[in-house]
Amino acid sequence: MDLLRRIRAQINRFRAHRVGIVVAIALLLDGSAAAATLAVARADMARAPAAGTTANAGPKNILQVQNSTDGRLMVRSRMQLGRVPAPQVGPVNIAEAVNTCSQGCDTLAVALQINMVSSDAAPFTPHNAAVAVNAACTGCHAVALAIQYNIGSEDPIRVQPEVDRLVASMKQELAHIGSSATSLSEAETAIEGVLAQFQDLAAYLSIQRNESTTPPAPT
Repeated sequence: MDLLRRIRAQINRFRAHRVGIVVAIALLLDGSAAAATLAVARADMARAPAAGTTANAGPKNILQVQNSTDGRLMVRSRMQLGRVPAPQVGPVNIAEAVNTCSQGCDTLAVALQINMVSSDAAPFTPHNAAVAVNAACTGCHAVALAIQYNIGSEDPIRVQPEVDRLVASMKQELAHIGSSATSLSEAETAIEGVLAQFQDLAAYLSIQRNESTTPPAPT
């Protein structure tokens, strides 16, 4: 009953559109409790953006990665380019990395969202959140990266050349690390290298990173 009360409390917070708080609370729970919390948050997440006012208008980029294979390195990404001419904007970008193996699995989830929004949008309420969870596994490492650009423009439908170059470069790099990365640190370094090439867009950038590790089983 105590777990159910905690989950219901989290749902209420999510319905208030405090996305970052809800997903982060999953880190406070272990094993099956973490899995249950994430399952409930996922179900409610799918409904929440449609509720309320037009302030919730905007792209929804939600990546959920689950690794259940012992010893496996899993790198997954999802990228979205949004054009939001509406006067009220609330884009959502969430990365979730969950290890459910028994031991020794590593997972990286990268959600990248680039939004072209009206420069006079009001209210403007972007949500960008990352959560990494190890559910009852030993020697595991999970990293979630939520990368969000919100670029103001008088004409959000028109994509700037610099943004086109960022999309192309990041798409290529994410495909490369997804198939060839040998470690989480190698993959993260490659992503950071692409972001560093676009300093002209740095003022529009928001990054949320969450990491979870568990010690290996005693020998």
